[in-house]
Amino acid sequence: TPAAAPASLVTVGSWSELASSDALGKRNYYTDECLRGAVGAASAAAGARLDFLQVHSYAHKGKFNPTSPFLHSEADFRV
Repeated sequence: TPAAAPASLVTVGSWSELASSDALGKRNYYTDECLRGAVGAASAAAGARLDFLQVHSYAHKGKFNPTSPFLHSEADFRV
């Protein structure tokens, strides 16, 4: 198991905008609170948080989801 590195930056790439924003009627599973809940008490107490979130969006049958970042502005996702 790697040693804790509190100064490390954390980046995650969400599979879709559907799971990375509370906007547009969706649920954000990548909040700092979710991260802290997943990493355990010691890391949570140390202030575990995401530094950068990458969102992936893929076309299906030639069309993007109606909630795709390609169809909305940053403000729509409240980031």
